[in-house]
Parts: sequence; C-alpha cells; structure tokens
Amino acid sequence: LTRSRNILVSCTDAYDTVQYWAGSAGTFTSVLNTSAPVAKYAINFQSFLILLNTSTRKRGFYYEDELTQLTGDWGDSFDFESSADDEVTNAFTLGTRLFVSTRYRLFKVSFVGGNPDWEVRPVKEWGYVPRTVDKLFIKDVGEVAIGESWDRRLRIFDGTDDRIVSDNFENDN
Repeated sequence: LTRSRNILVSCTDAYDTVQYWAGSAGTFTSVLNTSAPVAKYAINFQSFLILLNTSTRKRGFYYEDELTQLTGDWGDSFDFESSADDEVTNAFTLGTRLFVSTRYRLFKVSFVGGNPDWEVRPVKEWGYVPRTVDKLFIKDVGEVAIGESWDRRLRIFDGTDDRIVSDNFENDN
C-alpha cells in the first residue's frame, strides 16, 4: 500500500486493477480511477501519484496530480530510456529525491515543471530485484536503500554511491 494524500493505493504484480482505500471504518476498496493505467507499482512524490510498469509499457511512468488522482484523465506519461527487454522493478525516495530502478539501471527522477515536466538521469548501471528494496538509517551516513541487485548481490545505495555488502547469493539461499 502507498499513501497518496488522503488515500491508500494498492497495486499488484498480477496487474490487477489499481484500488484505493479511503481509510474509514466500514468502507471497502474501490477502483482508483477508470482512466488510471493498471500498474505494478505506485509511489507518491512531490504531490503526484505515480504508477509504474503497466502490462503494455513495462518502462512506463504515469503521473497525476494528487488533487485529481481519482478524477483525472491520467494522460501524462513517458518511458524510461533503456533496452526493450527492461522493466521498472522498484521506486523509492531517499530524503527528497525519487529513484526508479529497472532491471539494468537506476534512475534519479526530479520534477522540474514545463516541457518536459520531469528530468530523468541514469545514476547507476545496475537495478534492484522487484520488491527487495527497504530503507534504513545508518549513523554518519543517513538514509540509505538496501536491496538485492540483479547480479545477485546485496547493495546499499545512499543516493550517489553504492556499496556491495555481500558475495553472490547462491540458488539455495
């Protein structure tokens, strides 16, 4: 579940319809918006609800202002530059920065407004495995992301540098 303004948003790996919950007792989940794409991942960043990795656009980045997330047309989108077999696998924030991981790359995404609305810069030539990233705070370093990369290593990333903290994971781990 991802909080976006005053609702919780739920996406699934099976590309089920994106649902939201208003959070009050006695209510059920509802369809987020019939115009919203069916996506695997959701994240809220700088007052936008962002949906990532749809069944038809694996590198797709769809965004809608959180004030119109339930009624908007969800017409704003772009794809991450990468190979055709790449796909978005994670999204997380470190401080005030948004990072989106694909299988092969890690991107820093910033809202700049205008045309284009978003600045996308590749920062690393590796990506995290789906749903393996977690954030933690390390004294003298700050907030970091830790997770398994596709080369089967555990990596810590602080927003600029990364450190491998394990050997290759074996198949039986």
